[in-house]
Amino acid sequence: MSGTGMDDSLWKTEHHSYWRLLMNNKYPLYVSVVTMSLLTCSALNRFVLVATNVPMANDIHFGDRVCRGLTNSYIGNITCSDTSRCEGRSKSSECDWHYTGTGYEYQILAGPLFNVIFSFAGVPIGIILERNQNNRKNVIALCAVLWSSMALFGGLATQYWHLVVSRLATAVFEAPFTAFAVSLLSSYFIQELRAFALSIFTSGLHIGFSMAFIVKIIANSYGWRRAYLATALPGLALGFITYTTVREPPKELAKKEPSKRQRDKIKEQLLPAPLLNPLYITLVLAAAARCGGGRVYSYNINNYIQHYYPGYPTEHFLSWIPACMGIFSSAVGGIWADKMVVSSQGYLGRIGVLLIGVTIPIPAAILALCIPPPWCFISIQVGAFFHDLIGGIISTIIVEQAPVGRQTSAITLFVFAINMFGGNVTLLVPALRHVFNWQIAMIILWPGSFAISAVLFKWSLRLAAKRIAKTTTSFNGSCISL
Repeated sequence: MSGTGMDDSLWKTEHHSYWRLLMNNKYPLYVSVVTMSLLTCSALNRFVLVATNVPMANDIHFGDRVCRGLTNSYIGNITCSDTSRCEGRSKSSECDWHYTGTGYEYQILAGPLFNVIFSFAGVPIGIILERNQNNRKNVIALCAVLWSSMALFGGLATQYWHLVVSRLATAVFEAPFTAFAVSLLSSYFIQELRAFALSIFTSGLHIGFSMAFIVKIIANSYGWRRAYLATALPGLALGFITYTTVREPPKELAKKEPSKRQRDKIKEQLLPAPLLNPLYITLVLAAAARCGGGRVYSYNINNYIQHYYPGYPTEHFLSWIPACMGIFSSAVGGIWADKMVVSSQGYLGRIGVLLIGVTIPIPAAILALCIPPPWCFISIQVGAFFHDLIGGIISTIIVEQAPVGRQTSAITLFVFAINMFGGNVTLLVPALRHVFNWQIAMIILWPGSFAISAVLFKWSLRLAAKRIAKTTTSFNGSCISL
C-alpha cells in the first residue's frame, strides 16, 4: 500500500476512534451542555446592559444626552439643536433631553465596575474553594442562583447607584463560576476530547450575547424592567438543575493516568509546568488582548451602528447570527484542536489553531467598520467564525500546561488577567471617540487588539516549542523536568 493509502487508513481509524470516544462519554457531554447553558445565562446577565442601555438611561437619567424634539425620531434636528431649549428659561415644550445610553457612566457599568470586581473576587474565592476541596457543582449551582437574583435586583433599580450595586454583586457571584466549570469539565474529559468539551462550554458566551438582543425586543415591547426579569429566571432554574442532576466526578477520574496513545506521543505533548512560567504568562497576555477586542465589539457594536445609522434594527441580525455561528464554529474548533492531539501536532497544533483564529478576524473587523448594514454583518460573522473557533481551545491549553491539582488556580488567575486587562479596554472608547471619531476608535480597539493578540500567540508558539524540546530531552533521560 502506498504511503498516502496508509495515511488515509490511519486517519480513518483515528477519526472513528475519536467519535467512539465521544459517544462513550454521554454523561460528561450532558455536564458540558448544562455548564454551557449556565454560561449562557451568565453572559446574558452581562450583556443585558447592551440591550437595555437606552431605555434604562432615559428612565434613570445617566450617561451622554442630546437635546432633541419630542416628535422627531432623529437626533440633532434644527428645532432642538440648541441645548438651551432643553433647560433653563429657554426650555421649549417641544424639546427634551434624550439619553443615548453611551458615555463614561455606561462604559463604567460595562467595563471596570464589573471586570475589576470580577477579577479580584475570583482569585481569592477560587483558590480558597480549591484548597478546601469544595464540591464544584455545588459552588456552580449557588453562583447561578445568586447572580440571577442580582439581575432581579437590577430590574428594580430607580437610581444609577442601584445599577452599580447590582453590577458589583453580579461580578462577585459570577467570579468563581468559569474556573470551577472549566475544572469540572477537565476532570470529566480526557485530553483527546477536552478541547471539544470546553468549546461547547464557551459557546454559551455567544448564545448569551445573541439572547441579549432577544431581550432587547422584550425591552422595546414591555419595558427594560421586564427584560431584566426574563434574564434572571433561566439562571434560577438552571441552578436547581445543576444541583440536582450534576455529579462531582470521582477523584480517581480526575487523576487518571495518561492513555497508551498519550504515552506513545509524549514527545509531541507539552508536559505540565510550574504555575507561573513564560509560556503561561504569554498565553494569558495574548488572551487578554483578544478579550479586549471582543469586549469592545460586544459592548459597542450596537451603539456604533445606532450612531451612524439611527434606528437600524440590529436585533434582527444579532439576536440569532452570533449564537448559530458561535455554536457551529466552537464545535469545529474544538474537534479540530482535539485532532491535533490525536495527530502528531499536539500542543503546538492547538496554539497554531489559536493563531489562525485570531489573525483572520482582523481584516474582517476592519471591513465591517467600513461598510453599511446589513453588509457589515456578513463581514462580522466571517470574522466571528474564526474568532469563535478558539474560545474553548484557550482554556484547554491553559489547563494542560498547569501542574496537576492546580488547574483551578491556573484558570482563576487566567480569568483574572483577561478581565482585568482585556475587559477594561472599553474605557478607552469614549476618549478615542472624542479625539478621532467612532470609526477610528473602534478600528484601534477592536481589530487593533486582535493584532496584538496574534503577535503574542506567535511568540507563545516559540516558547511552547522550546518547552517541548526541553521535556523531550528530560524524558529521554528518564527524568521529566517540570
